[in-house]
Amino acid sequence: RLPNVSTMSFPGVHSEALLYVLQKKGVLATAGGFIHPALSRLLQSMGHSETISESALSFALSRYTTEADILKAAEIIAIAACSLQSVSKGLFVL
Repeated sequence: RLPNVSTMSFPGVHSEALLYVLQKKGVLATAGGFIHPALSRLLQSMGHSETISESALSFALSRYTTEADILKAAEIIAIAACSLQSVSKGLFVL
């Protein structure tokens, strides 16, 4: 983990679907980038299953990111993830 980057997993939600919804709401994240090739190995070394990386996204903060930005993004992410979990129930196998 970098000081300004956090990778989080959203069980039951495919990362690409969540990326799409978040982008529409103005929250930027990545499922790729420099960490993508190593993400599966990293999560497995931490005891997580290989498929958990399919629901992981990375978020980065800049020195211009405010606490209000973080709180707003967290609310948008939570709502989007819960919505996609309910839609995907039974379709996404972890």
